[in-house]
Amino acid sequence: HNIPSMTLPTLIILGSSGFAGITCYNVLHKYFRILLIDTKAYFEYSPSILDALCDGEGYYRSISFPMKHEFSGKKVNAEFICSAATEVDFLERQVLLANGETLTYDYLMICTGSSYNFEIKYTDGDISYTQRCKSVHQMQQQLKEAKTVWIEGAGGVGVEYSAAIWEKFNAANSNTQQNKQITLEYRSNVLPRCPPAAQKYVTSWMTQRNIRVIASSEVNAEEKDGADLLIRCHGSTPNTSFLANQNCLDEFGQILVNDHLQVEGVSNVFAIGDCIRLQGEEKKMCTARFQAKWTSNNLLRFMKGNSMKKYSPRPFKYNFSLGHNDGVGLSQKKLQFKGKITKISRILVRRRVLSLFSSLKGTAEK
Repeated sequence: HNIPSMTLPTLIILGSSGFAGITCYNVLHKYFRILLIDTKAYFEYSPSILDALCDGEGYYRSISFPMKHEFSGKKVNAEFICSAATEVDFLERQVLLANGETLTYDYLMICTGSSYNFEIKYTDGDISYTQRCKSVHQMQQQLKEAKTVWIEGAGGVGVEYSAAIWEKFNAANSNTQQNKQITLEYRSNVLPRCPPAAQKYVTSWMTQRNIRVIASSEVNAEEKDGADLLIRCHGSTPNTSFLANQNCLDEFGQILVNDHLQVEGVSNVFAIGDCIRLQGEEKKMCTARFQAKWTSNNLLRFMKGNSMKKYSPRPFKYNFSLGHNDGVGLSQKKLQFKGKITKISRILVRRRVLSLFSSLKGTAEK
């Protein structure tokens, strides 16, 4: 690898193309020789993926970019490798990759995230940026052609996707007979973790726009099976299969961590984001970035022999869009807000994140 031979310790970041991985890189790249490892060769701003699946490839390119593979500069000692980790040996401090390489580390940061039943996030066929752009275009075409769309799961993803589909295909269509028939199916409630006021607001918003909101117990199986497009917006799975031989996973495949977000029993390995077990905290973009900053600073303290700070889960908050001009949210100060302010706040956050991450923007492969 084209990393200068220096006395800096080696840090491997697994899952380096996501929010947590890039945040870790931004904090730590001056202090380590860094190997960035990911199964996909691009970054995408996942909170806006649902809009991209409705609006198509052009919008997707505005919220994503190919990862930089080559780094230059006196204070930059890094390289990006597009491959999957197949095994980690904590004792030997080694990571085995699907491309056949074996990498040795001094410190390891695991932020490999999770996968979904539907292609909201990266899938095995979307390794390159060009392939992912094509997949987004194909999914938009599926939506265009579908007359009946069934959304299974009424958490944040299901709610936002239902609203995005209505906004794109139904809102401006004066001929209601040509509108898509959208069904949102919930198990216990719409936005089950949110306060009743938010649930009521969202349910009312949906029904006013002829989006059917229905409980799983009332579903007609034949009607559901007959939908042109069934989208499952639930059932995330931690991307941790490469740790199957290590005694650090719970029954759901989540990584067990201590109060400092170190993998239990392994002092030089940290884990953050959707792949860890952490009670009382939502698995969201803002959480992953916060954990990444916290853990990166803890790693620096640990490396210098200083005491680390214990991590405390952040208070529950949310910000869900309902189309382009509405939404519902709850701030860290327990202030509930709704309407256009939710969309404005999301736009501002997106612009800031894409700007902060731009140092890793590369050129798409041909």
